Amino acid sequence: MVDKAPAFGTAEELGPCSDYPLAMSVACVMVETATAGLEDDAVVTVSTSVHGITAPTGEDEFSVRRSQLVP
Repeated sequence: MVDKAPAFGTAEELGPCSDYPLAMSVACVMVETATAGLEDDAVVTVSTSVHGITAPTGEDEFSVRRSQLVP
């Protein structure tokens, strides 16, 4: 993901001395469910366009397991 540091965390978490890569949370919205049901292993499509966060390629929609999402 590419954006300014405040989109991902605080200055203390994302400083020049931090060990990268870091596990971070990114705000997203669920676009669709690719597999039936809402089980943890269901594949869903999410969009990070809510805050304008994209991958280096410009993508803002991703397929993830429902278990990877946190409320």
